[in-house]
Amino acid sequence: MKIIEYSHENSDSDDDYQNDKNDIRNVTFKDNIAHIPNGEIHVKVSLHHMKEIKFDCYRFIRDLDVGRIIYVDDGNTIFRKEIFKPEVYKQLVDEKNNSEEFIQFIKDKYQGQDNGITDYKKICDEQRLNYPNERTFEMYRSRFLRPFCDNMREFLFKKYRDQFYVKENIRYRKAYMIEFVCDKCKDFDCAYEYSRPERKIVLKTLLTTREYFDIEDEDKYHYLDLDNHRFHIQGETVDLCESCFTNLPWNLPEAEKRLTLAKVLRHYNVPDDLCDLCYKEP
Repeated sequence: MKIIEYSHENSDSDDDYQNDKNDIRNVTFKDNIAHIPNGEIHVKVSLHHMKEIKFDCYRFIRDLDVGRIIYVDDGNTIFRKEIFKPEVYKQLVDEKNNSEEFIQFIKDKYQGQDNGITDYKKICDEQRLNYPNERTFEMYRSRFLRPFCDNMREFLFKKYRDQFYVKENIRYRKAYMIEFVCDKCKDFDCAYEYSRPERKIVLKTLLTTREYFDIEDEDKYHYLDLDNHRFHIQGETVDLCESCFTNLPWNLPEAEKRLTLAKVLRHYNVPDDLCDLCYKEP
C-alpha cells in the first residue's frame, strides 16, 4: 500500500469529517450509486487509527459500508474495442453442432476419426443416464463436454471469428470505485492511498464501462461456454486505473482520430447513437 510520507505529524481524530462534503461518508448514495460533477473523494481517518490497521485502506473503506461507485460526471470517453458477442457464438455452436463441416474438421484433425465428439446434444443424452438427477448432471457436465467444446472453439475461431468478435464504441466513465480493482493492476493500490499530512485516505479515480444498472451484473462481462470456459465479453478491460487506461493500444493514427472525434462529440453532448454514425470500420 502506498503511503505519502511527511516528517511532521499533526494530532487528529476520526470525528472531524462531518462538515466535509468530499468525505465519502457524507456522499449521498442511491442504490449504491452517487454522482459528483468533479473533485476529490476521500475518507478522514487518524494516523493512529491507520497504524492500528497497518495502513489497510481497503479494509477501512470496506468496513464503512457505503455505496459502490461514485461517477465523476465530467469524465466520459468513448473507446473503440473488440467485443465478444455471446448470442452469436451460441447460435453458431448450435448451427455447427454435428454439421458436415464440423465433422470434416474433426476427421481432418484426428486422421479420419470423429471420436464421438461432434454432437454435444447426443453426448449429453448419453451421459445424463449416468447421473441420479439433473442438478448432479449439470455439475459434472463440463467434464464430458470439454473435448467437444475445445474442438468447437478451435473450429469457430478458425473459420468464423469475425462473426462473434466485432468492434464497438464503448463508453468509459471516470469514477471512484469501492471494492473494484483495475483489471490490469489487480491491486487496490491503484484505487486508494493514505496521506499522512492531511490525515485521510485519498480515493483515486478509475475508468469503467459499468453502468448504474449493472454494477454487480457480471453476466454482462463474462460468458460461460458449455464446459464453463470463460469468455470475457469486453476483454479484461472493464475497470482500469487511469495509468492502464492511457496505455491501451490506441496510439495508432486511426485510433487517435477516433479518440479526438469522440472528445469533440462528447464536449457538445452529442448522443451516443449519433456518435456511432460518425465512425466507420478501419
